[in-house]
Amino acid sequence: MQRLYTFYHEAGHARYKYRHPCESSECTSTPDDYPIMWLSVLPGNTPLEEFIRDKENFFKRNWDGIRYFNCSEN
Repeated sequence: MQRLYTFYHEAGHARYKYRHPCESSECTSTPDDYPIMWLSVLPGNTPLEEFIRDKENFFKRNWDGIRYFNCSEN
């Protein structure tokens, strides 16, 4: 399960330009709010059903605190 989360996390940076919902100095929320793009990997005992729900939200771009990298050219 950890490998799946890591794969989607890194793909989120590369494909969708997602940033972490907060940087370590800014974090006030718990990982339950946006687990795929959170700063660390979830425990290995995370149920498959939870991953599927998180993956669906990931593709819908549906979670609180979503942020993107600014890739505009100046």
